[in-house]
Amino acid sequence: MKTRVLARYVMSAMFAGCAWVSTTQAVTYYVATNGNDANAGTNWATAKATIQVGINVANNGDSVLVGQGTYALTNTINIAKGVNLISAYGDKVTIIDGQNSRACIYMAYSNALLRGFTITKGCAFSPKSGPGGITMFGGCMRDCTVKQNRGVSYGGGAYIAGGVVQDCAIISNIVTRYPSSGDARGGGAYLRDGAIHNSTIIGNIAEGESSDGGKGGGVYAEYGGMVRNCRIEGNIAYVPEYPVKGLGGGIYAQSSSTTVISIFNCVIVRNSAEEFAGGGYLGGGSRIFNCVISGNTSSGVNDELAMQSSSLELNIVANSVVYPGKVNADRGSVVSYNFTNNPYFVSANDFHLQSNSPCINAGSAVYATASDMDGVDRDHRPDIGAYEYNRTNPNFAAGGYAHGSTPPDIAILSVSNRFRSNLVDIQYSVTDSDRSLVEVRGYATTKPLSGPIVNYWDTIYPLVTLAEGTDSDYGAGVVPTNSAKLLVWDAGSDIGKSVPGLNVQLMASDSAILPISLHFVTVPADTNGPAFQINRYAGATSNFQLQRTLIWSLLKGMARKDNTNLIAVGGAYNDQVIAEEGVLTSAGKGWLVENLAGVRLATAAEIKRAREASTPGKVTKWPSYYRGEMMVNEYSIDTTDDNAWFLVKQ
Repeated sequence: MKTRVLARYVMSAMFAGCAWVSTTQAVTYYVATNGNDANAGTNWATAKATIQVGINVANNGDSVLVGQGTYALTNTINIAKGVNLISAYGDKVTIIDGQNSRACIYMAYSNALLRGFTITKGCAFSPKSGPGGITMFGGCMRDCTVKQNRGVSYGGGAYIAGGVVQDCAIISNIVTRYPSSGDARGGGAYLRDGAIHNSTIIGNIAEGESSDGGKGGGVYAEYGGMVRNCRIEGNIAYVPEYPVKGLGGGIYAQSSSTTVISIFNCVIVRNSAEEFAGGGYLGGGSRIFNCVISGNTSSGVNDELAMQSSSLELNIVANSVVYPGKVNADRGSVVSYNFTNNPYFVSANDFHLQSNSPCINAGSAVYATASDMDGVDRDHRPDIGAYEYNRTNPNFAAGGYAHGSTPPDIAILSVSNRFRSNLVDIQYSVTDSDRSLVEVRGYATTKPLSGPIVNYWDTIYPLVTLAEGTDSDYGAGVVPTNSAKLLVWDAGSDIGKSVPGLNVQLMASDSAILPISLHFVTVPADTNGPAFQINRYAGATSNFQLQRTLIWSLLKGMARKDNTNLIAVGGAYNDQVIAEEGVLTSAGKGWLVENLAGVRLATAAEIKRAREASTPGKVTKWPSYYRGEMMVNEYSIDTTDDNAWFLVKQ
């Protein structure tokens, strides 16, 4: 059995995007809710119990991997070194809880990475000012949810000064004003010389007091920074019982004569402010290019957008849809190539353009962003708004993953979008040294293609609908040759909506069974029974091969997806959940064995024999230097891991 996978398209980070920092000497430390801080922390069995202790023992370039569960804080987590703090199972099940008594995280190192957590119930670290969720003076936060935190004066959820937030959700946070100390700024986030990319900022509140206002219900930005490819929705700026001091329900931007605040490819909708500028307020030095500002409200006359510039701090708003409210621009602002009539969006919640939209080809290349909110390249006649009309997957870049000893060799030669079309041309070749037929399948996903990706099955879109007679080059029965083959994929039919940050991958296999390698170790005979061969399989989320196997079963119709679950189709486990997010269930283990040839689950007695065979003195035929681990032909089986499960050859 053999398979090989070739990946296409990895979206480039914009404006100092996030990176995984490590060195060749990097060490991974482990933290789990059932761990012990006295442990070494070098694997799950010896995991530490608290995140801060894991960080303390790590050095620059090391990683701290955190298991699922809720981590209730007694002190704010301090990340003051270049470590990668990463959850093993994602933000839905890995929670940092400030217990409504302290800020959750303080990060102040340029190469630090925080990834895959929910940050919640944090309160300001200072009685006068500060965010409840996270303070960032550098570093990167990625794939996190920041929710239900409470800040004072600056940032309900996050304070970002020089750091980067990417692929995050900032929701339901609040910032209030400290008495006699100025405005409440940034219900969701306070941004200063930092960046927020590809994120959602929803349902946050900036609540002022008395004569001091609430400003920037979603984001308050000053002294430079960037907000790009973000959806800012349902945020509020107000002052209770003083309804003339709420400004910039969605975003409030105030730069200086030497810095610029850039707001690109954003959807700013259904926000509100008590005074005016329900969508956004620009106080000078700000740029809004290719945005949608729509359906925002205020008690004043400028529902959508208001601007006030000086001779040194000009605002520029261009290539944007501002509808149906008004724009109030003073004489120092530049307002060009915008659209204030009905833009003909796809729907009230989908801000892509219909085919009859007057915004198509109506923008200016001078002000256009290089690509749209989906990552689609803009041409010399860009559209107005956050999205280019009716186009899918942008530029592709090759990578690869091989499985098995002599797998099929699949190479994608080119991938291109047809202009203003949902059709994607994929030209590839596939060869095999010992088979006359192979099977080719593919899928699209919003997750990265390098490393573990299957945490949420609703992000996987199998390539099903092909056009223009390319069926013979897809599915079972593909003839492997050096000649180029063409797949014409109808992405619009398979996905039915525009999906930002889309990645596409092809897989090839020359086996009828599931593409998974099993390396067996022989347990020698003794007086209790004959020799047998056993395989250890952990089946964890981080198991790259297992995830690819589950994807292959989905592509072949052996399984179907249901939000975050994978469901078996047919066989003894029909309609049972076989994987929750990226982890096999008990039924999933049985399903996998059912679909593998010549194996069964090991019995308790066989596992016990395997443990004894690796213990010096238990079995005389077994070398005494294999202490706690069996090894044959460079493969090993650790029999001390209680979370592992075992297969035996029939």
